[in-house]
Amino acid sequence: MAKRSQLMKVLSVSIVLLFLISGFSVMAYGSTSSNPSTSSNPSISGVNFQGSSGSYTITISGNNFGPSPVSMPYTGDLNYFRISDASQLGHGEWGYTGDAHHLTYQSWTNNEIVVSGFGGNPGDAIGIALWNPVTGLGATWGGNVPQPPASYPTINSVQFSGSGQNLQIIVNGNNFGTAPVQMPYTGDLNYFGFGDYRTHSSHGSALFGAGFEGWGVISSDSVTLNYLSWTNNQIIISGFSGTYGQDNATVENGDPVLITLWSTNATSYTGPQTMWGGFVSTTAPTTLYTVTFTESGLPSGTSWSVTLNGATKTSSTNTITFNEPNGTYSFSIASISGYSASPSSGSITVNGENVNQAITFKAVTTSTNAITSTNAITSTNYLLYMIIIIVVVIIAVLAVVMAMRRGKNKGGPKQWQEPPKQQPPQQ
Repeated sequence: MAKRSQLMKVLSVSIVLLFLISGFSVMAYGSTSSNPSTSSNPSISGVNFQGSSGSYTITISGNNFGPSPVSMPYTGDLNYFRISDASQLGHGEWGYTGDAHHLTYQSWTNNEIVVSGFGGNPGDAIGIALWNPVTGLGATWGGNVPQPPASYPTINSVQFSGSGQNLQIIVNGNNFGTAPVQMPYTGDLNYFGFGDYRTHSSHGSALFGAGFEGWGVISSDSVTLNYLSWTNNQIIISGFSGTYGQDNATVENGDPVLITLWSTNATSYTGPQTMWGGFVSTTAPTTLYTVTFTESGLPSGTSWSVTLNGATKTSSTNTITFNEPNGTYSFSIASISGYSASPSSGSITVNGENVNQAITFKAVTTSTNAITSTNAITSTNYLLYMIIIIVVVIIAVLAVVMAMRRGKNKGGPKQWQEPPKQQPPQQ
C-alpha cells in the first residue's frame, strides 16, 4: 500500500506538471500569433545608434515590420529596407537593392530591425524607409546621426492639408535660414527635397522626388514644388508642379514620405542639414491670408524688418508680406538708427480676410546735439551773470568809498584854537 500511495503521488505530480507545461505552451503560442498584423502600416517609434564615425549599428523599433525576408544575419541589399545619407549625396544609399553600400542585417522581427555596418558620420541627416515583406506597406523615419551641432536645422513638425497636386505642406522648426530666392517661387532648390516612398502602380516600391535641385551632383527633380514662403523657422509649400501625375508621381493620404532640408547658410550638400520622416495625414485645406506691412517715411532702398509670430522678414521695398491662417499674431518692427517706427509693435488678427498694417517711420534728432547746444547756452548765461555781478560789486564799492570821502570833508576846513589855560589853585 505504501508503495502504491507513493506511486500515486508521483503520478499526480507528473500530471500537474504536464498540465502546467502544456498550458504555458498554449499561452505563448496564442500571444505570439496575435501580434503580427497584415492590414496596418508599419510604424517606427524609435531609432538608436551605437558605434562611432564610419561604423554604426542601428536599431529600429516599432510595429508591423513583418517577418524576416531572408535568413538572418545577412549581408547585402534587400528590397524592403534602405538608408539614405544626405551628406553623402550621390553615393549615400545603403542596404537597398542595387546600392553599392551593403548593410549587415543582424535581425528582423515584427517590431525590431537591427542593422550594422552603416558608414555615416556624426550630424549626418539620414532617412530610413522600410516595407513589410508581406503587405508591401511602408514607413519612414528621418533625423540626424548623434550629435548634430546646435546650429543645424531642426524640424519640429510637419502639417499637411488638401490633397493631390494641391497638397499643402507647412514645415515648422529652427535654423532654416533666410529665403534662398524671392518668394513665392515654383521650381527646384538645393535646400529642400520631398520624397514619397509609396508607389501607386502595380509593381515595386519605387519613390519619386520633388522640389530638389541636386547641388549639381544629381539631376534635379522633374516634379517641382510651389514654394509659397520661407523664413528661419517656417516653410510653406502650396502644391506640386512640373511632371506631377505622371508615372508614380502622385501623393495620397497615408503615404510614407521623407523631407530633406539644408540650412540656406550651407555652401554644399555636406552643410547643415536634417531630415523628417512620417506619413501624409491630410486635413481640410488650410486657408492662408496675406498679412501685408506697408512702411512710409524711410528713404528709398532702406532695409527694414518685421517679425510676425516668430518669423522675421526683411525687405528694401516698402512692403513685407506674410501668409497666415486665421488667428491672432504678435508683431514687432526692428529699430532703424535715426528713425522711430509707429507702431513699433502690436498684434494682428486674421479672420477670414487679408490684413494690411501701415508702419510710419519718422526721423528723430539725436540727443547729443541738443545737449551740447543747451550746455553752450548755459555756459554763456553763466559768464554773463558773473560779469554783471562783478560790475555791480565794483560800482557798489566805489559808491561806498566816495560816500565816505564826502562825509569827511563836510563843513569845510576847521580853524585851530588854542586850548584854554588852567587857573592855579587858590591859597
